[in-house]
Amino acid sequence: MTCGTATPPLAAMRKIDWKALSKRIGHADVAFTMKQYVQTDLEADRQVANTLAQLIIGGSLAAQAIADETDDRSGSAT
Repeated sequence: MTCGTATPPLAAMRKIDWKALSKRIGHADVAFTMKQYVQTDLEADRQVANTLAQLIIGGSLAAQAIADETDDRSGSAT
């Protein structure tokens, strides 16, 4: 919580005109307003991190890198 108010639901925050909100509540800087009212959804952050880890370590990104490397080697031999 900030300034005694609860953080609005994430869906509502996606539709906010941050500049208008900042001006209405008397903040001089939109970045300050966003820092006060936008909080990272830790579960969503974990899901993103896990997905990236899976892709990089053992998923399609790793497979694509290997395929690209193989194509480069076979292409240069011709």
